[in-house]
Amino acid sequence: MKTNYSEVDLNFILNLNCFSNFEVSENSICLGKPKTISSQLLKFKNPMDYNKVFETISEILYESEEGEIFRCKGIFCDEENYLLQGVGQIFEIEKFDSEDVTGEAKFLFIGKNVNSTKISNRLEKCEKCKE
Repeated sequence: MKTNYSEVDLNFILNLNCFSNFEVSENSICLGKPKTISSQLLKFKNPMDYNKVFETISEILYESEEGEIFRCKGIFCDEENYLLQGVGQIFEIEKFDSEDVTGEAKFLFIGKNVNSTKISNRLEKCEKCKE
C-alpha cells in the first residue's frame, strides 16, 4: 500500500469485512481468521461469593482451557454490588452503588474459541445459595 503525504486510498482500509463469516482476500490488511471470535453472556440468579468469583476469574483468564479471553465484563452482588472488567489477563473487581441491580449476576466473555459451558460450570460454583 502506497501513501502520499500520509494520504491513503480509502479502498484499502474501508469495507474489508474483517468480522464477517466470509474469507478475507489476500490483499486485505486483516490478520488471521476472525470468524472464531465470539461473545458469551452468562447469567446466574443467585448472589455470588466475592472471593470465589475473584479466584475463578483469575483461573479462567490465566488458564487456556476455556478459550483465549480477550475481554470480560460482569456485574454481581454479594453483600454489596460489584463490577468486573478485564482485558487479557488483567482484571479488576470494584464495588459500586446502584439501586438498579436486580440481584442477577451477568458475565460477558469475548474471545477466541470461548467455551461457555466450562466457564458457566466454574462460575456456578460461586453462587451462594441455589433456589
